[in-house]
Amino acid sequence: MTNTPRAARGVVDAATGDILAVTRNSICWVGAAGPAVDVTPDFVWTCVAAGGGSIAFAGPDAVEWHGPEGARLTRTAPVEEPYRLAVCKTGVATVSRSGLLSTWRSLDAAARTVVLDFEPDGLALDTGGSRIVGWGWDELGNSAMTVLDLADRQLVASTPASGWPAADSGVAVGLTEGMIAVGGTDLLVVFSSDGQQRASLPLSGLERVTGGADGLGWIRSVGDSQIVAGIGRLRDAGGQLTVDVTTELPVPHLDADPFPEFALVAGGDLLLTAGLGPRSLAICRMAENGWSESTLVL
Repeated sequence: MTNTPRAARGVVDAATGDILAVTRNSICWVGAAGPAVDVTPDFVWTCVAAGGGSIAFAGPDAVEWHGPEGARLTRTAPVEEPYRLAVCKTGVATVSRSGLLSTWRSLDAAARTVVLDFEPDGLALDTGGSRIVGWGWDELGNSAMTVLDLADRQLVASTPASGWPAADSGVAVGLTEGMIAVGGTDLLVVFSSDGQQRASLPLSGLERVTGGADGLGWIRSVGDSQIVAGIGRLRDAGGQLTVDVTTELPVPHLDADPFPEFALVAGGDLLLTAGLGPRSLAICRMAENGWSESTLVL
C-alpha cells in the first residue's frame, strides 16, 4: 500500500538535478545522467524528499534514507506520523501535523526532537546540515516560521530581535553565506544567517520560492489568469545586496498539473517537473534564454 498521486510527481534535488519520480505504481530515482532506479519502499509512505544527493521516504511505521552508491538506512518512525519531510546529504528531518519535529544527523544516530508552536506547511535542511527551517500557520491562521540550530545535542531556536517575517509563500535555504530567503504574499526578503535583512524584491502574487547559492527562483500569479516562473540573482555592489530579476516566463503544463515541483539547480537554471499522466513527467528547464523541455516516461 502506498500514498500515490493521480498524476506523476517529480521531486527535484537542487544539488544534483536528480529527480525522485513518484507514479501510481512505483518511485524511481532518476539521475541527471543515468537510468531510473526503482526505490519503492516496502512500507506505507506518506511523504518523500530529495536533497544533497540523497532521498528519503517516511510513513506511519518507518523512515528510510537512500544515499549515493546504494547506501540505505531504515528506522522506526517517530511516535507521531510524519507529515512533512526534508533530507540533505545524510541529514533527515520529519515533522507531524501537530508540530513534533524529529531530526537525525544520520538515521543510524539518535534523534533530536522539539515541538513547534504552529501547524507545519514546509520543512527544509540547509546544505551544511546545521540548521532546520520550518514554516506554517499558527492557531490564529497567521503564517509563522522558525529556524533551529543543531547545537550539540539540542535544537536551539534562532530568532532575531525583530523576529522572523511571515512566510506566506515559503522559505529558500542553501543560499551563499547561509542566507535565507522568505516569501511573503507580495515580497521576497533575503536575510543573513543571523536574521538581518539584506535585500528585498517586490513580487506581487508570490506563491512559492526556491533558491541556492546566489540564485533565487519563484512562481507567482500575474493579473487574473497568468502564472509565471522567475529567476533572480543576488548582486553585491559595495556591500549593498540586491536581487536582480533575469527571467520571467509563463509556467508550462498548468492545464495538466497546476502545482508543478520546481527547484533552482546548480548552474542557476530553474528545473520544473509537471505530471502529464500517471506514468509520465514533463521536465522543463528554464535558463535566461527560455524554456527547454523533455518528457520522462516511467
